[in-house]
Amino acid sequence: MSGAVVCAIGCGAAEPRGHDDRIPRECVIEGRSPESIADVVERVNALPRPVSVACFVASLPRPLAVVASSSEFSAQPAVGAGNPRLFILSEGLAMSIVPAGEGSHLLELGEWVSDTRTIKAELRFPVEAAISHDTPYEVLLDGGITTCGLCHRNETPAPDRPGAYVSEAMRPASNHYVPLADLHDELDACDRSAEPARCELLSALLDFGLVEEVAFSDELATFFN
Repeated sequence: MSGAVVCAIGCGAAEPRGHDDRIPRECVIEGRSPESIADVVERVNALPRPVSVACFVASLPRPLAVVASSSEFSAQPAVGAGNPRLFILSEGLAMSIVPAGEGSHLLELGEWVSDTRTIKAELRFPVEAAISHDTPYEVLLDGGITTCGLCHRNETPAPDRPGAYVSEAMRPASNHYVPLADLHDELDACDRSAEPARCELLSALLDFGLVEEVAFSDELATFFN
């Protein structure tokens, strides 16, 4: 897996324990796990609209390989250990979500082009209509560089993909990792009447099949805190 290694010691897995009935059953669709930004676009377009972040996450084939981080240094920051930034990793792609806060309406995407570099992209939810393959790149430009390029080093245009940029992938420091067991505790304690979107996202992650803890490769640089 580019940029990540499955833990042999100190990590764990969590079996599903039921599912939030506020997430439509239509969100569970067939198909392989997304391995590229284009795959994400096609999956979003196949889901019932308006598409929520929770619906997209519930749709992902299992098992999921997840890193949870409490680091607040990000354009999509964690809101404490109870609302960590959640990285969902595959061979070709890193996706990140957060259950609460200013980044909770975003799906951040990094498509691996090497062991240490990714094409960056972003989708804003809810998605009300079909999106194009250019949509994930349209929100990133900020004064000649992308918003990702403010933190991710050595940003350059992606070859053969107009509007897309490649930069260094980064990992949270290991002292910010949040165990899967803590996420299950957060879901068990979640008040669905007070924070429905947060509860639905945690359910979408944990209740639809096996979730496994992984860790990013030490080859990646860490975020600044």
